[in-house]
Amino acid sequence: MPTLVDVSPLSVTLNWTELTDARNGGDYPIFYQVEWSLNNSTWTALNAGGPLVFTYTHTVTTPFASGASIYYRLKAANNVGLGAPSSALLVVGDKVPQGMTALQITTVNPKDITISWSALDNQTLNGGDLPIFYSVEWSPDQVTWTELNTNGPLSLTYTHAVAAPFAGGSTQYYRVKPKNNAGLGIAYSPVLPVLCDNIPSGAPTLTLVEVNPKNVTVAWTELADVTLNGRDLPTFYSLEFTTSAASTNWTALNTDGLLAFEYTHTSLTVFNSSFTLMFRVRAQNGVGFSNVYSQVLVVTPDTKPVAMTAPTLISVTKTSIFVKWEALTDPTMNGGDLPFFYSLEYSPNSINWSV
Repeated sequence: MPTLVDVSPLSVTLNWTELTDARNGGDYPIFYQVEWSLNNSTWTALNAGGPLVFTYTHTVTTPFASGASIYYRLKAANNVGLGAPSSALLVVGDKVPQGMTALQITTVNPKDITISWSALDNQTLNGGDLPIFYSVEWSPDQVTWTELNTNGPLSLTYTHAVAAPFAGGSTQYYRVKPKNNAGLGIAYSPVLPVLCDNIPSGAPTLTLVEVNPKNVTVAWTELADVTLNGRDLPTFYSLEFTTSAASTNWTALNTDGLLAFEYTHTSLTVFNSSFTLMFRVRAQNGVGFSNVYSQVLVVTPDTKPVAMTAPTLISVTKTSIFVKWEALTDPTMNGGDLPFFYSLEYSPNSINWSV
């Protein structure tokens, strides 16, 4: 009886041992005829007439059916004729995978999605042969499917990369089917829906930290899940300012792209007290900017005191004069900011003054 050496979708290779003296008195074979059958009943000779060899490869142009039963037997031939057939050898053709494991999400980014799956085991294969490749398909709507990785290589993960970001908040769908030498498996994995990143949907709250003649510091709250409504966390907060409530010309202040929750706006000159400064902030992530700004924060720059009471004489000596004055309060300042210093001047004639 022949022995199986190798089986593939388009070929089966057999070998056998040479007959020895235990040939029942017959002459030595001059060749061995290989016959095959798909039903163990109707036989076809594959190599009628030889030559004398001890191996044979049966090649077909159309793949054997998945899991097909293929039978082989041998007949030894000499100058007298063909001997009796050997016992039949049953060869089972390659069988496509009969199942597929579920998919998992590995990473989701604005321009790429990575999925993974487990290798098939005997239970999911159901007697099918091991995969040589997993075909990954993608769909934006579960209607039209596109194969992403035609013909391999063998891997348990795949990254779907795109040139333009996936639409914010859209769902992308994936499925995988295993393939081996016999062909594609009979079943896809369950469809895996992947929810893409979306822009932040909330707005932070902006507050004033400090005002000085040449700088203003503002801060804002970090967006959390409640304000995001399930969207993705910000990677940056863009702060803008303008000097006119009616202006549409807002200037971005922090263009470094670093994630922060406070910013100090510094001017080379003292802020003009006749202007108000207005600030607003909005969140950004890998998909884009939020559609919602914070409230506009109006900041009034420091202004100089506009009123001062006259000093009061306390005492006079030959070498000194002692005077004092009242500290300014809001009514006397008329809206000016509190003094951090009082400059005292004197004059012998009310014309020329010295500090």
